Amino acid sequence: MRDITVEKMSDKKRKMLMILEENEFLYSCLMEFFGTVFDVVATSDTEDALNIVKKQKFDIVLASLFTDKMDGFEVTKRIREFNKDIKIIVNACVDMRENMPKALKAGANDFIDKSLLNPEEFLEKIEKVLNDKK
Repeated sequence: MRDITVEKMSDKKRKMLMILEENEFLYSCLMEFFGTVFDVVATSDTEDALNIVKKQKFDIVLASLFTDKMDGFEVTKRIREFNKDIKIIVNACVDMRENMPKALKAGANDFIDKSLLNPEEFLEKIEKVLNDKK
């Protein structure tokens, strides 16, 4: 397993942790796109992701549903044990009707079916979650 880390440090950008599926092509494209708006840290190791989010401050976590040792729902539950405020979006190319309730029950702010969105729409959904005061 190879982790990818992209960090573009700037005081003006918000910080995003991307927990991605190993070898996920879409994420490599999205990381580059999001890197223009966010400081991005990415990993495909969910245990590593939990340690990273404990040590660093992030504005949002973008968690893929299908990851290595635990799925996006479990990662969300574990993050919520120590951080109630961070925004979390679980995402996958699967039916939202079945997975949205599971993501929200786990503590996510939203669930996105990434197959339905282009990068700009994806970014709009992320911005909406970030701007939601809930």
